Amino acid sequence: DALATYGRDSVAGVTVGNEFLLNGGSESTLLERIASVNATINNGTAKYIPVGTADAGSMITTTLASGADYVMANVHPWFGGLPVDQAAGWVWEYTNTNAPSTALLAPNKPALYVAEAGWPTGANETRLATYQGATAGVQQLNTFLQTFVCQSNANVTQSGLQPSFIFEAFDEPWKDPLYGGVE
Repeated sequence: DALATYGRDSVAGVTVGNEFLLNGGSESTLLERIASVNATINNGTAKYIPVGTADAGSMITTTLASGADYVMANVHPWFGGLPVDQAAGWVWEYTNTNAPSTALLAPNKPALYVAEAGWPTGANETRLATYQGATAGVQQLNTFLQTFVCQSNANVTQSGLQPSFIFEAFDEPWKDPLYGGVE
């Protein structure tokens, strides 16, 4: 309905699910849903709209990528447990040498994006404000943003690597009880 109402020209893609696999969904079900959405929105239309999915970087597989036009990997350096001064490089390294990179082996060559990369501004409890070598805080977020944006842009421009998205513009208080304020 949205495509019929507003047109297709402003739509870069339709993402089916976010962290469906991370939350216990099956790859076969997700692939069926991607195919269904693709058939629904691209059946007999002049402008093809790419259809993909987003999930935790660790959940990306070649099989999943084979059924999508693009794959968006959620790669949060906080959960890698490293100090913020290493975070920007870790996002690139993890994406290109671990599970997300298997998307590039799919025969259809889907685009690979880093869909979520960010740093928590704080936690609900002091004990949750650190995770291994990572420390939550506004200063740490600023460090991440200052290093990540430039490095990500350089990786895309110089090396033709995947573009990235920063997650997110505003805190989501509904996640606090579930994740202790660091999600």
